[in-house]
Amino acid sequence: MRPNVALGLMEQYPFKAESIDLQDGDSLLLYTDGVTEAKNMRKEYFGEERLLSTLSSSTADYLHAALNDVEKFVGKAEQSDDITLLQISKKA
Repeated sequence: MRPNVALGLMEQYPFKAESIDLQDGDSLLLYTDGVTEAKNMRKEYFGEERLLSTLSSSTADYLHAALNDVEKFVGKAEQSDDITLLQISKKA
């Protein structure tokens, strides 16, 4: 799917509806920018590359794998944004 603006974020923005069909064993992980923009004590971002690496090395529970890695990365740094994830999976 192509990147799109968040639904309802900007009034009058032409949101483009799309759909996908999940096949048996497929998963879809939705996340807010607070996941990739989570910062550690050195003010480094978790980033998309770390997230993709986490997801590539995970088996099926992408949500918990991503959340655990973000929590480890952030450590005791103060949370500056929401960290929200939603996984939708189609079981075989």
